[in-house]
Amino acid sequence: MNTLKFLEMILSYIIKSTQIYDGVVIETRKRVDNIGDLKIEIYANEHAPCHFHVKNADINACFRINNCELIEGKISKENIAKVKYWYNKFNGKQKLIEAWNETRPANCPVGPYKENV
Repeated sequence: MNTLKFLEMILSYIIKSTQIYDGVVIETRKRVDNIGDLKIEIYANEHAPCHFHVKNADINACFRINNCELIEGKISKENIAKVKYWYNKFNGKQKLIEAWNETRPANCPVGPYKENV
């Protein structure tokens, strides 16, 4: 494998990850950002409400996109503060909306993100 192909493969994995089992795609997710060792991810075929995942070796938590409220999972107050800081100060909400909308498959039961009016 040449260097360019190797770099493309690595970047593809960092930006978007697809898990395949027995030739069938079972999960596609997009890495939106990292906050230290926390990974901010959007999964393609999701349920309502529109949400994002925060993961590391010890954390698997979900937050609402519209207000960064913790939906489920155990995560320390310190890490919640980091997520909320990223969400509010680094254009996190807009990054999440863009990632959510660009990863929606045609058959997604939730569809694209829309602000409540």
